[in-house]
Amino acid sequence: MNKIKTRLKELGKSQTWLAIETKLALPFINSIVKDKILAPKISTGLKISHALGVSIESLWSFEEKKDVNKSEPGKP
Repeated sequence: MNKIKTRLKELGKSQTWLAIETKLALPFINSIVKDKILAPKISTGLKISHALGVSIESLWSFEEKKDVNKSEPGKP
């Protein structure tokens, strides 16, 4: 289950409530909850995590993406 959906359930809140609290469009919130948007902007993630009373890291994992087009130093 999506972490945002789980947190909303814990709080007894709806996606509509989250949309109002964050001033984000309900269809956008729905897309995030349904994992259609996996990596929103940091500012959006902060709005959502703040409204839900949790850290942004508890909702999304932030891993550095390795650029496969660049070679490692010392390797061709």
